[in-house]
Amino acid sequence: MLSFSLGVVEPADSYTDSWPQLVWGVGIWAFAVAAFVAGLIAIVRRHERSWMVLLATALGLLPAVLLLSEIALGKF
Repeated sequence: MLSFSLGVVEPADSYTDSWPQLVWGVGIWAFAVAAFVAGLIAIVRRHERSWMVLLATALGLLPAVLLLSEIALGKF
């Protein structure tokens, strides 16, 4: 949101229209997947039940769910 408000990145018409926005989005998605995998490993292997690990795992799963919903709606 800060990038859009400062005018660094303009809203794109498609996913490949704005390369900085695409790289930023892929980076966010990659870190979210990494958080999900790390949280899942901690839960399964180490039997971790901390609320912080569960929160990181849930937040890491959110971008993957949003991406699947975009694909299912045909907007991807």
